[in-house]
Amino acid sequence: MQSALSELDDDIREISESLNGKTQRLKELRAKPLEALVEQHIERTAHDVDVMSDTASMASRFSTFTATVSNATSQMTGSTARRISKNKRKEERKRVRGKKGSIYEESYLVDSISKLVDRVRAAQAHVREMSLALLHFGLAPQAHKLQLLFASLVALVLENGDWVFDEQRVQMQLGQNGIPEPVSAEPDESGLAPQPKHPKPKMPGRSEWCISSLLFD
Repeated sequence: MQSALSELDDDIREISESLNGKTQRLKELRAKPLEALVEQHIERTAHDVDVMSDTASMASRFSTFTATVSNATSQMTGSTARRISKNKRKEERKRVRGKKGSIYEESYLVDSISKLVDRVRAAQAHVREMSLALLHFGLAPQAHKLQLLFASLVALVLENGDWVFDEQRVQMQLGQNGIPEPVSAEPDESGLAPQPKHPKPKMPGRSEWCISSLLFD
């Protein structure tokens, strides 16, 4: 049982540390105007694929965060097309990794935080079961410590849940020319509206893990 308790304790601390780091980074990222990130990224991308357009003009199209980037490759050679294809693969790797400082990082962080919230919810039953087992074997002090540790993690989740998921900015996707563009929020031909933002996960509840006699002793 001590081994299982130690593993559970480590998991809670690891989730807490990761959640703290990702929420702090997300705050820093959201403090930067999205237009600046988009303009910087388009300039780099335009240089890589040798597009024949004015990147400053392209960046200005993001003023409402809902416009799409115009086709920047109206005249391209076969060589340029190959470079665009290569660039699209590079951009996809950046998107999947959520490369720091890229326009994909915010979406990556929100998705990562959502997965951490899911881990917290999954741990609730284990925390309750372990606390009851410790009580059964006369280890109330350890059960109390576990409850306090998990309560701190749940408080961290609830403290950050609203602003992380309710204040999401527009997400980006790769356009056909390899240049990022906003994910449209407009309904498609079938009338179905896409979900350009990450849905807010269910938050952890108190009754699933809390043993009041331990937590408030």
